[in-house]
Amino acid sequence: MKYGICTVAAAPARKEPGHRNEMVNQLLFGECVEVLDQQQEWLHIRSLADDYPGWVTEHMIEEAPVDTATASCRYVASGLVNPVTLPDQLVNAPMGSFLTGYDEETRLLWDERHKYHGTFRTAGQAFDEDLLRRLIQAWLNAPYLWGGKTFMGVDCSGF
Repeated sequence: MKYGICTVAAAPARKEPGHRNEMVNQLLFGECVEVLDQQQEWLHIRSLADDYPGWVTEHMIEEAPVDTATASCRYVASGLVNPVTLPDQLVNAPMGSFLTGYDEETRLLWDERHKYHGTFRTAGQAFDEDLLRRLIQAWLNAPYLWGGKTFMGVDCSGF
């Protein structure tokens, strides 16, 4: 696997392979990665969104074609929690999740199995005062978590 995409709500990226190692980043649903190496069930990845490297377990990443992984993501999830369905499961994608390959008409994502049911905004949209106020309100009282990117735990760079 050369490229992949995060298929869970939030995947902890660790400094070294192993569940007890420090979390240095989180991958959000739909975030694309380059796979640099593999050690047993651990993938050494580099996020294509922020260039952070880390180690994640392979079950959180699905292989993605290079054109899907490297294409610009046009939309991101804007609700605090956003439902994404598969034929047999539900993923609650957090705010800021990447809607890779999103089709506004069908609401299908990159693989045409994941269907997005939440709200979205254009990626890279300028922050006007109203958008900033809405984002801040949703994140009030979010606990601090080193490397976190969700309202369940966030650090300064994750916000």
